[in-house]
Amino acid sequence: MIAAAIWVSSQRHLSRDVDIGNKLFPDLKLGEIREIDVTRGSAKRVVTLEIREDAWTVAEREHYPPMPPRSRPSRSAWRTLRIVEEKTSDPKNYAALAVEDIAEPAAGGAQVDLKSATGIASLIIGRNSGGHANFVRKPAMPGAC
Repeated sequence: MIAAAIWVSSQRHLSRDVDIGNKLFPDLKLGEIREIDVTRGSAKRVVTLEIREDAWTVAEREHYPPMPPRSRPSRSAWRTLRIVEEKTSDPKNYAALAVEDIAEPAAGGAQVDLKSATGIASLIIGRNSGGHANFVRKPAMPGAC
């Protein structure tokens, strides 16, 4: 029994081809981002931010600025996101982390698409993992960065 328990626990931490510590979007150039789309369950668009005359605007609100400049989140945060660890690669477990396909009506996360002339960088943001991090997953998308 003890040998079986040791074997099972050692299998949980098998070496995988995961880039722990690497940037999530290593080729992302923030200056090239022209649009940010946020969607939730059933692929329902929540908000679209667009660059208009060198300023971010909310497309659904007649291109009004999204927030006062001091309270806007830093765009550089996208460039600094790093992989901490892999929790699962099994799609059956995605719903527990709220990183399932955003097209599902009961999807718990939100998908953020950073669009530029060179492609789309996408991320599904799921549940908070406790502390200062969330579970995230890159969706499989044609043309994704």
